[in-house]
Amino acid sequence: MVGGYQSVGHRSEVLSIDVEDAENHLCLEPTDELTPEAVFERHWATAMLQTVMDRLQAAFENEGKAEQFRELKDFLALGRGERTYQEVGEELGMSESAIKVAVHRMRKRYRELLLEEISGTLEPGESAEAELRYLFGVFQS
Repeated sequence: MVGGYQSVGHRSEVLSIDVEDAENHLCLEPTDELTPEAVFERHWATAMLQTVMDRLQAAFENEGKAEQFRELKDFLALGRGERTYQEVGEELGMSESAIKVAVHRMRKRYRELLLEEISGTLEPGESAEAELRYLFGVFQS
């Protein structure tokens, strides 16, 4: 254990640092081989996707479909969530086929919002589709 003094106003306070505990904690942290640029790109991509998700949620809420958004949002990813369309349909009072249509429309709207958000970051003449591919590629490195 290493100690030091920190002056706080007119009194001194002893600070202790448990080096062994800190080392053990760091050993448990996953190693990250990413460059600082790659880390930045991942944070940027994650923020972009969250912004779009927030916009999609707001759109559903404005249409009075907040509950539908909560129940369907896990289906946005290609892998379905832990629940089936039929289970969610029963919860929402909709048929399984109506849920499939609603998920399809939700995915389409998400993609439209994502392309719109990406387009706002581009210079004239740059391709939103190419930037979209790049955005998702950021998570594969």
